[in-house]
Amino acid sequence: MRSFFLFLICFFYSTVSLSGQCDGDITLSTQAEVDNFLDEYGCSTIEGDLTIGGSYSSPSDISSLTPLSDISEIQGDLKIRYTELISINIFQKLE
Repeated sequence: MRSFFLFLICFFYSTVSLSGQCDGDITLSTQAEVDNFLDEYGCSTIEGDLTIGGSYSSPSDISSLTPLSDISEIQGDLKIRYTELISINIFQKLE
């Protein structure tokens, strides 16, 4: 019983400590992908690059980054290109 209790504590600790972190690069190419960020990733720390937008030949429809407002750390590069964005003030929480 004691081993089981210790297992539960370790499992809970690891789940809580990893829930706010995404490993690797994330690319959001459409407004729908931005809107689904919380459901798909749900993290505040990205351990890689965050790329938002499209390409020269295929611009993105992204016009709002509001669903990304809880991101506090990007350990790689933040790349924003070929979008319909007017402002990126949403990233005020970045450390």
